[in-house]
Amino acid sequence: PRADSRSLDSAQSRALIAKGVEVVKANLFDVEISQDCHPRVRPVYCHPLLGPRDLPADPKGKEEIAQGKNLVDAAKEVGVKFFIWSSLPNATKTSNGLYTQVYHVDNKEIIEEYLKASGVPYAVLLTC
Repeated sequence: PRADSRSLDSAQSRALIAKGVEVVKANLFDVEISQDCHPRVRPVYCHPLLGPRDLPADPKGKEEIAQGKNLVDAAKEVGVKFFIWSSLPNATKTSNGLYTQVYHVDNKEIIEEYLKASGVPYAVLLTC
């Protein structure tokens, strides 16, 4: 198994390494680095998180959208055979406009639509 991490020194990375997982440094803000991480990858599973870089400077999570799109672009570039996207139903739509500021949920659909248009074979898991 293989995993990507921003930090190979994090507790989470060290725990994976201890279990025999190959952990490689990746940065979803840099498509080229992400492409370098995935030359042998067949399936990709992505569960995006609204991270600390987003808050409070960008509560709408535009960085999350950029990261998701970069991952799709990198996957397409290296010929990933299957992409599994962990998503959520759009809160604005499902609440009929009652909840319009649940960006970390609505952004998942934006990236999902980008993935659908990319041509990369995919499946979407609604993880709610």
